Amino acid sequence: MKSLNENKTPVVKVQRRTPGVMAVTWVINNICTNACSYCPPNLHKGKNHHYDWENAKRFWQLLLNKYDKLHVSISGGEPTLSPFLLDFAKMIHDTGGKTGITTNFARTPRYMAQLAPYLAYISSSFHPSFEDKQFLEKALAAADITPTNIRVMMDSNHWDTALKFLDSCKKHKNITVEAVKILDWMPGNMAGRNYTEEQLKWFENTNLFQEAEVWPKRKYFDSCSNIHFEDGEVINSSGNEQELINAGKTNFKGWKCHMGLESLFIQYTGKIQMANCFQGGVIGDINEPEKINWPTAPSICIKDRCHCTIDVLLTKEKV
Repeated sequence: MKSLNENKTPVVKVQRRTPGVMAVTWVINNICTNACSYCPPNLHKGKNHHYDWENAKRFWQLLLNKYDKLHVSISGGEPTLSPFLLDFAKMIHDTGGKTGITTNFARTPRYMAQLAPYLAYISSSFHPSFEDKQFLEKALAAADITPTNIRVMMDSNHWDTALKFLDSCKKHKNITVEAVKILDWMPGNMAGRNYTEEQLKWFENTNLFQEAEVWPKRKYFDSCSNIHFEDGEVINSSGNEQELINAGKTNFKGWKCHMGLESLFIQYTGKIQMANCFQGGVIGDINEPEKINWPTAPSICIKDRCHCTIDVLLTKEKV
């Protein structure tokens, strides 16, 4: 598989490989077992749910009727703390949709093995400042059932712990592993990203993504995108879009983007927006699904950087 960083020319177009996919990011709650210094406090100092679950089910039924293929990416907070997660994953799975979660593996290995059959993927985040000695065990409990990815947050203040854990993952052939550079999620907050020159050179000279050699036999629709480069080369993202973000190649300001047409973002409050970048403001509320103001045309991007992998994969073209 060719790395996206092997092509040094600028990106000029991103094209969804499978038409008709609605990618929904759902921040299901805002409580978490961790309180990482680089994470916005409102994502771990809240409560489990801010909406009525029966309203939420009506919203999801509306989406199931409106779109052919749902790709739901659930995060938090910590999604496995939600008492509704297992039932929700079953509902989407049984109607032919696709659900994946971003998790810190707060629950037990047994719970992860129970949940995994209903998930299309698990993207887990290892935070070295809150080291979980069972983290790898939990990942492996799910990895034989559904594709499991480990994102090692390369916290500059806990660099050695991150490196040690990264190395411990490499011998396992049924998981993907990626090293993630901490980004500036909160203006002025340098927590976890005060990288030394040596650490910055490590990012430049290290293969940050290790592909799994053995995948579970599960068939889901393709949610990847074709990345078009200025020299005419086209590369399938294949889940490696973090490479573009790390390399600073995701400035799409002024581009035409299919946010709201191929994506939705649901905040932990229940408010609905068009994409993870929050452009365009609130278009509805999960508590009032019949009142959503659905967009009908692409939007012109006004952001300086696309830092979310789901947003990066939306169909977009340089104007």
